[in-house]
Amino acid sequence: MPAQFKCNTCGGVYFDRGQDGIIYFHVCPPLAPDKNGILTHRPDYRDENLVQHKLSLQVTITAEGKGVKCLTNASLIEPQWITAVKARFPADTEDE
Repeated sequence: MPAQFKCNTCGGVYFDRGQDGIIYFHVCPPLAPDKNGILTHRPDYRDENLVQHKLSLQVTITAEGKGVKCLTNASLIEPQWITAVKARFPADTEDE
């Protein structure tokens, strides 16, 4: 059963997987357009799409933002697929 999360940045509520089992990659929506019609990221936005850091094998999500809260399982601090990625690719501080 998919877990339901709430994004601490944008307040969006989402399931980590669709009914078909496909992983959902949450991305906070941009802020409303400015007077010139330009969309911008909100401060501390969350983007769960994967990115490989240059010159290393480390793979992480694009932006953590302010994190998430699991609404269906208090023991989860993030979607399980993200925890698995972090376990497989430990932080590489030399690449920062």
